[in-house]
Amino acid sequence: MPLEKYYLVTNVYGDGQKPWYVVLEYNSSINPDSVSADDYEVENYDITNVYVNSETSLPDESTAGNYVLIEMSTDYTTANYGGSDSSAGFGNLENEDIDESNSEKSSDRPDSDNFKGSKDSEDSDASGDSKIQKSPESSETSEDSENSRRGGGSGNNRGRSMSASASLSNQMTVTFRQTGSISTEDGSLLDAWDESCSTEYANNVNQLVENFTQYTFTLSDGSTIMYSLYLPDGYEESTDYPLVLFMPDATGEGSDEYLALTESLGGVIWTTKEWQSEHECIVLVPQYESSNTKDPAYTMELVEEIASQYSVDTARKYLVGQSSGTIRSIKLFIDYPDEFAGGLLVAGQTDSAYTDSMSQLSTQNIWMICSEGDARAYPGMTEITDAVETAGTTVTTAQWSASLSDEEQETLAEKQASAGTSINWTVFDAETVMRDDVTASDATEHMNTWRVAYDLNTIREWLFEQTK
Repeated sequence: MPLEKYYLVTNVYGDGQKPWYVVLEYNSSINPDSVSADDYEVENYDITNVYVNSETSLPDESTAGNYVLIEMSTDYTTANYGGSDSSAGFGNLENEDIDESNSEKSSDRPDSDNFKGSKDSEDSDASGDSKIQKSPESSETSEDSENSRRGGGSGNNRGRSMSASASLSNQMTVTFRQTGSISTEDGSLLDAWDESCSTEYANNVNQLVENFTQYTFTLSDGSTIMYSLYLPDGYEESTDYPLVLFMPDATGEGSDEYLALTESLGGVIWTTKEWQSEHECIVLVPQYESSNTKDPAYTMELVEEIASQYSVDTARKYLVGQSSGTIRSIKLFIDYPDEFAGGLLVAGQTDSAYTDSMSQLSTQNIWMICSEGDARAYPGMTEITDAVETAGTTVTTAQWSASLSDEEQETLAEKQASAGTSINWTVFDAETVMRDDVTASDATEHMNTWRVAYDLNTIREWLFEQTK
């Protein structure tokens, strides 16, 4: 087989991490005119394009080179987002005990079980006395530099490495085969393969996820919390950066150190090149093992530690949460009213323990988003707006279909933002947040809200305009 190497590139989308394209490096330069999508197959995936290139990044059009890039369709519904469990993703903070079991994510594509692998690493000996401990990084080759970049980890990389989880959410693999004959530039024929090949997750390039470095932090009571941290490229101690704190939903909980990064765009979207070019910021993503009433206090302790070690703009700390992550966010707003400049709360609700305190949110800058068909988040957020309005704060509410074009939705969001209120609530019409192949249910209305919510750039821009 005339291949030097091959590996999978993944990316994170509104409904989680998915395989994006396979990189094949041949030992000869390939004639681009000899290659088409019919010359390859990837098990369980539709191939959208096949390119030839001299680099490992996807080109606008093929050009002669040693790399063949097999791009796969990501236009399908993942198992989690098409599920029927009416309690999926909601969670609460009433469980005092951390569940040590690994909360595994369902297979990324409903008809495939190829994406789980296992990798173990041993703990190294403790060194130093830092409470922040760095997790080992996944392998990456120098040729991958144009496809991904690493943030985080500048300094403070002391301490004991955290062992990798036995089954991590970004351990995806695909099986592929060359089914047709292609030609090299010198005219040599490369025949179809008799056998298929499978990528190895250790060689993956995980777009956006690899922007982060994984750590564990020892709290004042001796317990620990895992988290992922992103620092901007060119991070400088002399510059104060906004801090985005993302808190996942219940399906993002578990001992998998990557799960909160791979389940949605909520944590990673702030690290894209497009966003960072305009809004350099630090991004902090705690990895909760399960819901716990102490989570808000633990989270604040972690935030304070990060702010003490890195250059955080104390007037521009932002809360972003989905589902049970909004419960944690609400508790942080209530318990630490002067800490956060604004919040983006997606498909959330209140915890019964906080009902009497909802009016305190009237002094905050918050944009809430949910689906009208969400049987818990829609009335849950109504409870928040009622309490805020009773306290004398105006709420600007707008409703539209999530199936409208991006341009139409941005226009409606801009109109809503122009009202200038500190509390905004966007409601998507019922049965519009899911793809057409998904049946509306409590679970799908709920979880698919964050499938579309973070793509609204106007709302993210509004959040970053808020200051304390």
